[in-house]
Amino acid sequence: MSRQTKIINMSLPLPLWREVDKLAKKEEISRSEILKDSLSQYIKAKKRWQIIRKWGEEASIKFKIETEKDLENIIHEFRKEKKQRTSE
Repeated sequence: MSRQTKIINMSLPLPLWREVDKLAKKEEISRSEILKDSLSQYIKAKKRWQIIRKWGEEASIKFKIETEKDLENIIHEFRKEKKQRTSE
């Protein structure tokens, strides 16, 4: 049966290593657990931002948004219409 984990070596700046070590002691877990959790969260965040960027690109094409000013105009019109609907 093959290993389900891989060992890596990495270097950390001393201040960061101290923070990881301090947190590990406080949380009563290993430095490895902190680093595994941190990497997992980093990867999830990257994937989430890729989805958000893709959605943004698709929305900019759909609504013909080319500049920030275009976006500001759309938001302004949306708020204006919403205000009109609530005041009726």
